[in-house]
Amino acid sequence: MALWLSSCQTTPAPPPECTLPQTTGVKQAFTHTRKELSRSECHFRFDAYFDRLLDTAAGDPNPQHSEHFSEFLIWANSQDIITRRNAEEYYNRYFNAKFVSLPNEYSNCAYTCRMKDEIVHNMKEELRQKDKGLLKIMANKRAYARANSLHDSILTVLEATCTACATSR
Repeated sequence: MALWLSSCQTTPAPPPECTLPQTTGVKQAFTHTRKELSRSECHFRFDAYFDRLLDTAAGDPNPQHSEHFSEFLIWANSQDIITRRNAEEYYNRYFNAKFVSLPNEYSNCAYTCRMKDEIVHNMKEELRQKDKGLLKIMANKRAYARANSLHDSILTVLEATCTACATSR
């Protein structure tokens, strides 16, 4: 009986730590992150790893960083860490002038005006992400200017849509 009780009191091994990269080197940060995310118990920290990679890359701007992120996201999808759709969204939020937070129905009166504040908030957040990806990570002023112009144009269309919807009632 004593043996049985003592076996119940053994402490299971602690789960392995899923450590974020501490390096300032972009290549080393990607290598470390892939190694950590290769363990399924670390998948839940994908967003934290991605954020750390973004911060690391922002410390060493380079147009080729978008390729590193693309390859990393394709790898994460192939490892079933994220879906293909998630991979595309992560990439486009940071490295493409196109806005993924904009709903397809943004020129529809019933949907758009009811959700206008949320849409504007989401687009503002995504423009901040594009600032980090396009400008601070890739050092691509032209692409960021295009994204900023698109952002402003969409907000103008959104406002005009809601004004037209309000006057047609």
